[in-house]
Amino acid sequence: MKEADKRRGALKVVGITLGAIVGVVAAVYLVGVAVFANLFFPNTVIAGTDISLKTSDEVHAILEDKVGGYEFTVKGQGIDLTLTSQAAGMSLDGKTIAQEMHSRVDPWRWPVEVFRDHDETASLVASYQTTELADALAAAAAEVNATAEPPVSATVAYDERKGAFVIVPESYGTAIDVDKLVDEVSAQAAVLKPHIAVSTDVLALPDIVEGDERLDVARDQANALIAADFDLTMNGIVGAQVTPELVASWVTVAPDLSVSLSDEALVAWAKDVAATNSTIGTTRSWTRAADGKALSVSGGDYGWRVDADGLVSTVRDNVAAGQTSAVEMPLKSKAAAWNGAGAPDWGARYAEVDLTLQHTWLYGDDGSVIWESDVVTGNPNLGNATPTGAYYIKSNAGASELIGLKPDGTEDYRTPVDFWMPFKGNSIGFHDANWQSSFGGNRYTYAGSHGCVNLPPAKAKELHDLLRVGDPVIVHG
Repeated sequence: MKEADKRRGALKVVGITLGAIVGVVAAVYLVGVAVFANLFFPNTVIAGTDISLKTSDEVHAILEDKVGGYEFTVKGQGIDLTLTSQAAGMSLDGKTIAQEMHSRVDPWRWPVEVFRDHDETASLVASYQTTELADALAAAAAEVNATAEPPVSATVAYDERKGAFVIVPESYGTAIDVDKLVDEVSAQAAVLKPHIAVSTDVLALPDIVEGDERLDVARDQANALIAADFDLTMNGIVGAQVTPELVASWVTVAPDLSVSLSDEALVAWAKDVAATNSTIGTTRSWTRAADGKALSVSGGDYGWRVDADGLVSTVRDNVAAGQTSAVEMPLKSKAAAWNGAGAPDWGARYAEVDLTLQHTWLYGDDGSVIWESDVVTGNPNLGNATPTGAYYIKSNAGASELIGLKPDGTEDYRTPVDFWMPFKGNSIGFHDANWQSSFGGNRYTYAGSHGCVNLPPAKAKELHDLLRVGDPVIVHG
């Protein structure tokens, strides 16, 4: 019995002791809960400042003081600035931030949390009441960008060595994207970092980078255009060539990678081709077979004239179609032959008027003389010289009435003729002149016409019977 009582007494003591310990622990725990209901845990920092065991009001005061004295540097990528919170227009609602930070303190977990590190810097968010910080950063970025290399998007360009369009990779450069700079610096200044290193993330990026499917499409479109390779012919003779290299010089790849032919380049080329291959009004030289005399003539309205506008359309359409066979040059007027610039283009059949010799010839289809005659041409001493140049017969209908006008527009003369064969408009031409007593020699210097080529009546009829509308008339001398 006594042994049992002893055991019960010992257990009672143990129970009382354990209860006391639990009570003490509970009391300590509750005291800790009460303490940390108002204080931050040990080992708590914000922006490098220790706020361990501080109240919310004390932290509020610390934050206000910290922001008020905040000074920071911004360096990197060419930027080098030192700013204060005042210069940056920064402000901080320290009371709200302190309260919100402490609201996340769980006092019931204090036995665990007091042994951990707590960094509340992320809770520290300053705001910007004005644009001073953005303005300062924008000005610094502008100074850097003035000499920086801008980014260049990947594009498509012609590679002469490969003879094809290829993708050209992008380049990044050193220019700064102002918005990215402001965002990066603002985020770090908001948590009061004293030294802000500007990263490469703020550099301006190219819009298009290698791997973009649009590059492949643009390259293929450009190479499809340079598949064209054809000659432009005039009367079967090559007047110009459209080669892949030439087309490549016209191809433009826009920033959005749209591919087209440059209107400016194509029009300039077409004008040059037209000027090179058009002969109307140009000087053409040849040797007269009958006497071996070297002759030349310029002016007039006969010859080749390339249609420059039509050439642009023709080339554009044929390039788009990938043409590889000869294409006829679009023309506004055509001559009998094409022998290159500076050479006669009137072929074997033509009429020739030599003002010096006062003589005219008609050459047949084989180039031989089939008709000739002395003439009386315009009187140069009265300002009526027969105009030189390469012309062509406009009509050959027979009889007509020639009407001359005075400078004031009133009628000067009215003369009927049996054979009227105009070659310069309808004002200058061959016709019979029964009023002339003789032909040839120097009669034209004192009894010359108003500009026409006067012929003996019989010779005029012969020429009328032989001459065809469109026959070239070459007047020189």
